[in-house]
Amino acid sequence: ATSRLAFYQSLLRSFSAIRETIHGMELAINPHSIEGSVTIRGLEYEEVLVDVSLSINTPDHRGTVSVSKSSEFKDTVLYTCDQICAGELKGVPSNGSPVVYQIRPTNPSTPILYIAKDQQQLIDLRHLIEQHHGLDLHTLEEHPISALFIIVISLVIILFHVLLFHMIYKEYCSPPAYHPRSS
Repeated sequence: ATSRLAFYQSLLRSFSAIRETIHGMELAINPHSIEGSVTIRGLEYEEVLVDVSLSINTPDHRGTVSVSKSSEFKDTVLYTCDQICAGELKGVPSNGSPVVYQIRPTNPSTPILYIAKDQQQLIDLRHLIEQHHGLDLHTLEEHPISALFIIVISLVIILFHVLLFHMIYKEYCSPPAYHPRSS
């Protein structure tokens, strides 16, 4: 029975892009890669069964994600935060009612939900996101590649192909060199 449960949990985690890190558990789905609604029931985290529901609107890739736990795990406290942990950290109620967050696309892409047993893990995660990912928690803007970089790369590629064409032409299309025999 234990091996079947472990197999079930591994399937849930692989199909739903859920992974455990030093900061807890995260749902690492890019909102652009999913549409519609998905519910994951019976996901085990730190010996607590958690349900995660996800609903994405197709045109703007925004939606909601909710997390709840069964009332049988009322002694275990779980904390959650949204994609970039910008809002307040919320505790998951023991009565089965869900905690709901809004989903919005971020650049760079970040997991859409974080779950942890210790509130300090999520506070540390918030600071890590601010420092290392370069995300401003209030303005999420795209940072396009500069035009100069694209032009330089294009010129290097064109130059390479011109030299390659020149070498091939010289090798196969030029007349053979005449070398007289000395006798």
